[in-house]
Amino acid sequence: MPSKTRKAAAQASYQQGERKNFIINGDMAICQRATSSSSLGAASGYFVQDRWRIGTSTTGEGRFTMSQDAEAPDGFANSMKIDCTTAEDGPAADEYLLIQQRFEGLNLQSLNQGDA
Repeated sequence: MPSKTRKAAAQASYQQGERKNFIINGDMAICQRATSSSSLGAASGYFVQDRWRIGTSTTGEGRFTMSQDAEAPDGFANSMKIDCTTAEDGPAADEYLLIQQRFEGLNLQSLNQGDA
């Protein structure tokens, strides 16, 4: 079997098999709330890109702007941009900022969590 044919068959079985990509809106194309949100300091929640959430423990003065940006890696039209607009002068060791996508249980049924 030629190499290209074998590669195409492997990709087709990978996409149809158990190894499903669970990330939704990974291309950052859908922004139903807004395309930019600023002054997000101690706030946590869903702000710009659908399904993508910001979480922070920061209670200080640091602020940032989250936006949909057209500067993106090859093959993507958009990306998420987080721009620090006001730096915090002394962040504590236990402060954090995270970007996450929380999965809904129904979307993860194919994992069969808890089965023997």
